Amino acid sequence: MAAGFARPPATAAELAFGLGVAATVGGLAAAKGGYFPEAWGTASLVLLWMLAVGALLPGRIHCRRLEALMLASLSGLVVWSASSILWSLDPEQSVLETGRLLLYLAGVAALLLYAPRGSAAAILAGIAVACAGVASVALVTRAGDHTPLSDPLGYSNALGLLAAMGTILVLGFAGNAATFVARSAAVVALIPLVAALLLSESVGALAALVVGLAVVAALLRRAEAVLAVALGCAALAAAMPANFERESLEPRARYWAVAWQSAAQTPLRGQGAGSFARTWLERRPSGHSSRSAHNLYLETLGELGLAGLGLLLTALAAPLAAVARARASPLGAAAAGAYAAFLVHAAFDWDWDMPVLVVAGLGCGAALLVAARGDGPGRRPPARVRAAALASVVALGLLSYSVLVGSLAMTQSRDAVALGAFQRVRTHAHEASRWAPWATAPWSIVGEAALARGDLPLARASFRQGLERDPHSWRLWAGLARSSRGHDHVAAAAHARRLNPLGSPQIRPTR
Repeated sequence: MAAGFARPPATAAELAFGLGVAATVGGLAAAKGGYFPEAWGTASLVLLWMLAVGALLPGRIHCRRLEALMLASLSGLVVWSASSILWSLDPEQSVLETGRLLLYLAGVAALLLYAPRGSAAAILAGIAVACAGVASVALVTRAGDHTPLSDPLGYSNALGLLAAMGTILVLGFAGNAATFVARSAAVVALIPLVAALLLSESVGALAALVVGLAVVAALLRRAEAVLAVALGCAALAAAMPANFERESLEPRARYWAVAWQSAAQTPLRGQGAGSFARTWLERRPSGHSSRSAHNLYLETLGELGLAGLGLLLTALAAPLAAVARARASPLGAAAAGAYAAFLVHAAFDWDWDMPVLVVAGLGCGAALLVAARGDGPGRRPPARVRAAALASVVALGLLSYSVLVGSLAMTQSRDAVALGAFQRVRTHAHEASRWAPWATAPWSIVGEAALARGDLPLARASFRQGLERDPHSWRLWAGLARSSRGHDHVAAAAHARRLNPLGSPQIRPTR
């Protein structure tokens, strides 16, 4: 049996890591899955602070070759994403994408650098407990209507995938349990997980569950595992609606086609992190909007090119190389199955934009790497290495802090718009611009508010300030067109229609 999965969490350090993982996943889930910058920015700062404390302490770190490969690849992805700001179609979104990547890098680094070898089970226990807790909250707070279950994440497919990963992990704990009480506790935890999965009505999550169970069956080669896969296939077939292909696959096929066209245009470097929304507006065949290609791998290829896709695939493949060490353990096989479910589901949905899913998925991958470590006490890095690491973490923390404060100020500015408090709109927007000088949202907010008040000179000035930072924003061009007259109006409207042909058919000046 793989040593990392051979026993339940025992030491204080292992329990601490398990509780930390549970708190991180649960906290992100409570904040709408961590989708908004305020949520993932706060989580990033907490994890970076923990890394800074670890760099100051003279302890040993635990990191082997595969773990170093995953960390190096994720670090390279962060650097490449940040570099893409220089040529991005949407520089502001590129900064936000880089900031969210910092959360993923910081979370994986905290586990792989400081988690002791025996903490793999504790990491998985933290994920499983958080998944069961989220599923329970979703069921308790259900409004009683007939819509798919989605809260607290706000997206039914995301809740379904989280429940699917939790189900696979809990089955692994049940198979690893040495006592009747432990098995009974696992069975109890399965109830809210399976209920939430079914009530989410997510066919993609059910398919991910089947894939995960198939991986478990392949690793364990047990009859009961094969039976579980067969039951999963039957449930998937029963749950799939007759119009599934038209309502779910057809829109995704359009997203994928646009992402592929974008990748073909700039195959090496891509159009910039977070640029798919802009590319979709310019090339979309239908009128609806989308911020994601609903395929992590195609979207990365279109936004960051072959270089970005290579870094992503290397980081995600590192835990798969450790799967062989998990073959002998039901819990290890379950970790591999949950990780596989995450990787497959990410090819059909916007999971990468929902941090709670990525943190849980990468946590399963990190647990596989931690469990595969050989014997040894770890290494004690020299002082100069710790100093360099501390300086890097502090720099990343400053970036995360500026993104967080700027996002909070922009939220306050938008709230002031709803209240009609124009002076507060300007005050908070200017504060956001100071903390996030790359952002165009503050200028767009002020411009729209001034336009609504009939202050056309201020509106034009605000939209032009934004366009100096981001000349590819159709909203800023449309705002400038609505606040201008004559030749300026015609030119701005033409720019808006070029960037969003279906969304800007006719833009009239504001009277």
